[in-house]
Amino acid sequence: AAAISAVLNTQGATTSHTTEAYVGTQANLTLTGGALSLHATSTNTAAAGEVDIQVGYANAAYAKAEATAGGATNAYVQEGASIHGIDLSVLADAANNATANSFSTTLGSINVEIAQPTAQTTHTVEAYIGPAKGQALNTGLSGTINVGSSPIQVHATSLSNHATVQQIAIKLGEVTVSVEQPRVTVGGS
Repeated sequence: AAAISAVLNTQGATTSHTTEAYVGTQANLTLTGGALSLHATSTNTAAAGEVDIQVGYANAAYAKAEATAGGATNAYVQEGASIHGIDLSVLADAANNATANSFSTTLGSINVEIAQPTAQTTHTVEAYIGPAKGQALNTGLSGTINVGSSPIQVHATSLSNHATVQQIAIKLGEVTVSVEQPRVTVGGS
């Protein structure tokens, strides 16, 4: 048996990367008899926590497990680009999962004054032609997109956003929690 005493127990996991597929400013692309497909895709998983105590005793004044699936997935054609071909598609999709595991004990005892597992998704998914959202148009640039009679496909899809806080697991033990504050936020755009 072991004794553990702590004032703060914090564990975290965050994804914050950016995945992009794009045609840059003032690019000049001619696809003779061909199509251009820009497709950015990502799967983002953040998992934190899982404090596991076996045959022991622990005291913690504050215990927190925080998982955030963030970052961005973007597909775009920047303003000023010129594209000539038979088809154009600009697609972005992402799947986001955040899991905060709480606490488990086996044949032991845990005393926690505040337990705060937090799981959130904040990942953004965007597909666009021209300036990005929130950016001003650059009137000094001009470009053309010519794909004949084909429709231009521009789609951004958040395939899934899951935020989960797992429960406290007890196996033949004793757990005392003064305050449990699970927080789950599903966001992003």
